[in-house]
Amino acid sequence: MISPALKRVVLAAGAVTTLVVAAWWASNRLYLAPASQKRAQITGLRQQVDRLRQQVAPQFEVRKRLETIARSGLSPQRDLAAHQMRTLLAQIGQASRLVDLKVTDLPARDAVSPAVRSFSGTAAATLRQKPDFVVLPGSLEGTGTLDQVLATLASLQSQPWVHRVEGFSLRPIGRRADRLALKAEVSSLLMPDLAPRDIPAPEVAPTPPAAEALWRPVALRELFKDPPVAQAPPPSQPAPDPAASPLAQWRLAGLVISEHGTEAIFAPVAGGAGLTVRQGESILNAKLVGGRLTEDGEVAVLDLNGERFEVRLGQTLAARPPAGG
Repeated sequence: MISPALKRVVLAAGAVTTLVVAAWWASNRLYLAPASQKRAQITGLRQQVDRLRQQVAPQFEVRKRLETIARSGLSPQRDLAAHQMRTLLAQIGQASRLVDLKVTDLPARDAVSPAVRSFSGTAAATLRQKPDFVVLPGSLEGTGTLDQVLATLASLQSQPWVHRVEGFSLRPIGRRADRLALKAEVSSLLMPDLAPRDIPAPEVAPTPPAAEALWRPVALRELFKDPPVAQAPPPSQPAPDPAASPLAQWRLAGLVISEHGTEAIFAPVAGGAGLTVRQGESILNAKLVGGRLTEDGEVAVLDLNGERFEVRLGQTLAARPPAGG
């Protein structure tokens, strides 16, 4: 039989146990479990913040580069930028001693970043409605010697405000081809949102010595002048008169080989205006397929009725030595 004192001890122990369990349950429900959930949420948020920082960091770098371009370019005001471009292009042509100088600027146009065109969806459509920058085209035309026009092109490519040289053309003038007509097309980017208000007026930057070292040897080669014509040995047997062929009426007067392909300039033997033939185009059914450099100079490679042949500077199309021979 349990004594009354022992019963009181057992009842007291049970009450204490009940209170401890109740306290633990209340603590776990009201504090421990929510705190654990909060810690998990905080950890997840920190990871999201780190990922966002990694994604945003390159955007800040891109913005810094764009701000650098905006500070080194023309005025963000379109009218003032057009005036600056005409003035600077004229200064470049005058510094290269070109004559018959002509500079022009075309109306500026809004442009969207090419990267936006690859996006799809509603957000991309919204981005395409807002221009990212303004494109201001311009051109420079003039006449000069080969070294003068090459110096002009090198100067254009060295200007920080010329963001792209869209293209250029060289056309020999006269039978001696000692002067060339140059036309160069450039464009500049205007960024009104990024350019500072106190942007300094642009100036003509000097051409780096490394750029001059590239075009100077080309100018010394006098690509557009006819080389001395070597005397061919007399034929061992009578041959048909090549002058009777229309191919004999055109000679190779110039050849330009670049990463964009080959351009050949043919001049009529009897005198008159020349003809520029680009790679893939034809003259008298002879298609220009390329060109190459040899120890003796430049060689144009043509195809006539499936037969390839070579023509050197000064030779007529009637010479027709086999290609690679």
